[in-house]
Amino acid sequence: MNIFLTGYRCTGKSSTGKILAGLIQAPFVDTDRMIEEQWNTSIADMVHTHGWEGFRKREKQIFTRIVQSGDQKGSYQVVATGGGMVMDPDNRNLIRTRGVGVWLQADARIIAERLVRDRDFLDARPRFDDRVSLMEETMNTIQYRQPLYRECSSLILDAGKDSPEELAHKIRDQVWLFRQFPDHQQDARCKAARSQKWGQQHPESYSTCTVGGCCRS
Repeated sequence: MNIFLTGYRCTGKSSTGKILAGLIQAPFVDTDRMIEEQWNTSIADMVHTHGWEGFRKREKQIFTRIVQSGDQKGSYQVVATGGGMVMDPDNRNLIRTRGVGVWLQADARIIAERLVRDRDFLDARPRFDDRVSLMEETMNTIQYRQPLYRECSSLILDAGKDSPEELAHKIRDQVWLFRQFPDHQQDARCKAARSQKWGQQHPESYSTCTVGGCCRS
């Protein structure tokens, strides 16, 4: 089973994924790192040379290969996806149908603060819009992507409140539940697809649901 971690930059996908992989004794894959290794260049240089469209094309190739590899292994695989992976409808379909999609969500203010503190990460990831502040860019991009993240999510967790260790344990427990009760994963997806306003106001419901409980409320 593939466990896909989605979400914006600096929401802890890689940190959480490594911990989760250790908890369930599964391989961990970081799509951004695989892209850099495959083409022997940084993401910043790739975007500078080929543009965002060229980067997304390569990202899709790598992701398809990762998913196929996970299917062949027949066991757990933890995949930390790039923040914009969900922009491609084929990628969203793979996340939705070939495993469990986990959206690590955080407030734009928290993410912007993390980006400012982590200069190495910020320098390694090109800006989307230099005409606006980092805060405004973060808010605008998250607002645009929210329905895309939600579309392919079975589980939504608050990465602004919980540590990577806490997130990893919650994902492990919830994935076990999905494995034992497959219908519950579909219930969770239905709830994740409900109104954006409700999901923003009650993110805790996605991480604390039980069979026959909040996913059917």
